[in-house]
Amino acid sequence: MILFNWRKVKLIADYKLGSIMLIMHAITWPVLLPTRIQRLNNPYYEHDFSGHSYLLQPEKLLVRKDIPLKDRVEYISLAARRSYAEYLLSGDTTLDCRLVKRPTENQLITAKNNRVVFNYE
Repeated sequence: MILFNWRKVKLIADYKLGSIMLIMHAITWPVLLPTRIQRLNNPYYEHDFSGHSYLLQPEKLLVRKDIPLKDRVEYISLAARRSYAEYLLSGDTTLDCRLVKRPTENQLITAKNNRVVFNYE
């Protein structure tokens, strides 16, 4: 499980999908003392992205190269809207459909009983 600040991720990545995925990679697999080459490949290792958004199994999402980048970032964006406190109290990893602005065609999420279900959680 990782905790992150979605607003900060978007701002530092300048809303670029590839940069967002690099940041999520740096959060998921942190390196305490990144080498020069690691910093050149992923300059986001040196930032602090701690926050209250969460993903339970980000590794599964990040390694799937067969899923379009747009779908993976949208999954992260929707997952970031969930309440971590609610998850700690109830264990619920879904999101209320009223918090989603529009229905989406994304293979990583499904709608069930007015809840958005995250397939990798």
